[in-house]
Amino acid sequence: MKAGYWTRVRTAVHAISGDFLVNFFGDGNNGHRCNIGVLAKDGVYLDRIPRTLSSPGILVSDSGRVDVVIKCPEEWVGDYALPITLLKYPEPNDAKPISQRIGTLVVSSTTIAHAGGGHDADILELPVWKPCRPFYLADLTKFLTDQLDTDIIMVNEMGINGELYDPEKYQRHLREGQVLQWSLESNMNTNLHVNTNKMQIVSGPSNPYYAPEWDQVGDWIDMARIRSMTQSSDHLDNSGSMHLQSDPNLVVRLVLDRWGGGMEIQSQNYFIADSGVKAQYLIEGGQSTVSAIAVLRYGTCIPPSPRPFGRGEFPAPGVLEPANFDEGGIHVGYGYYNGTNADVSGDFLLTQKVRQETAVHVHDSADVQHGGAYEVVGLSAGDWLAYSFKINTTDTYKFGVRMRSSFGMLTIKLDLGDCASREGFVDEIQQLEFGGRGTKEDYQSLIGLRKVEIPAGMHRLFLCVSIGDDISLSTISILNAA
Repeated sequence: MKAGYWTRVRTAVHAISGDFLVNFFGDGNNGHRCNIGVLAKDGVYLDRIPRTLSSPGILVSDSGRVDVVIKCPEEWVGDYALPITLLKYPEPNDAKPISQRIGTLVVSSTTIAHAGGGHDADILELPVWKPCRPFYLADLTKFLTDQLDTDIIMVNEMGINGELYDPEKYQRHLREGQVLQWSLESNMNTNLHVNTNKMQIVSGPSNPYYAPEWDQVGDWIDMARIRSMTQSSDHLDNSGSMHLQSDPNLVVRLVLDRWGGGMEIQSQNYFIADSGVKAQYLIEGGQSTVSAIAVLRYGTCIPPSPRPFGRGEFPAPGVLEPANFDEGGIHVGYGYYNGTNADVSGDFLLTQKVRQETAVHVHDSADVQHGGAYEVVGLSAGDWLAYSFKINTTDTYKFGVRMRSSFGMLTIKLDLGDCASREGFVDEIQQLEFGGRGTKEDYQSLIGLRKVEIPAGMHRLFLCVSIGDDISLSTISILNAA
């Protein structure tokens, strides 16, 4: 790396047990030392980044991950070999850490002058920024106690809360949407990992003396370090002085967002993990199929902007293929405005040939003579799709579809995507069951009755399923009303 420049470093530890301090600092060069800033822990950005550290290294527990940035002083002259040292801190009764050199970081000096004066390094100060949060990583520290489901989780060689893993048993039944608060305890140094859910620290960060500022209230983690409540032992700190360590309970919170079904919590401490130190909780009311991606709450993040599918503009008048709905994902190109989502069959991922990144069913068309190569199937009341198109000439237009369903009604909206209201309403197209007209087997060409003047330019058409079930679409038409 170059002196005076910030370099991003990603670390992951696969180890047996204990904490590891990855030290990027040797004796320094002419009395200078490198600066370090933490960006993310266990794959989640901190609330404000970077977090500068005064301690001499990066703390990583077994199975943990850390993203940091490092900048060594511009004053360093020439190349400097910086030893990367791994300090393993085992059980409290082991007074001295085990030191192992695992590599060398070569820092090169740089003095690149600009025409206006100064150097590159002068303008490479990192901005402090606050990342947005999706709903499942929203701040839980402000919740009141009566809004929480509280529990004590004891983790040790006897299992989770005194029970070893039983694949046929759920220790607890929970509900999707609950906010949980767990006080993590143990009579040994261990850890806890939760499948599918991150944990936010709300009190008692168990920071060891060799990394006193590492965990802070509000941090999100994937691997919780639990330190013994029954052991208080003398330690040698980095200067050789004696230090007394005694950790409080680590209290974490997590929200059960979207997912339904089994949730496993387990220790990844090598010495006890294979003995069945794991438990299974059942989350009721959530989604347990691949369509779980259909309900996404953006929290403080801004939803993606819509983009026309593929190469872009679809000219009108003309025909849109239903499978060419806008890109941008759930709530942008398609959605479920009634809070539910379409059922996804077990062979969905095997039969889906296009738009596999979405929860919309796209199959080979059964209406090739009149439609395109693909059809959208399985639409139900509450589903919607959005399409960007371009009007070349201001004129009056009508909308039509080819659809099949025993009973269904589609609402057409223009440039407004709130299917739950009448805002932006253009027309309704319905296929009713009378006189043998409505069948699940046969496609029918249906044209709306209303005419609407559309100015030249880019527009978005929203196709909202108002009534019906198991509706299939092979074409969407924008027709000149004349």
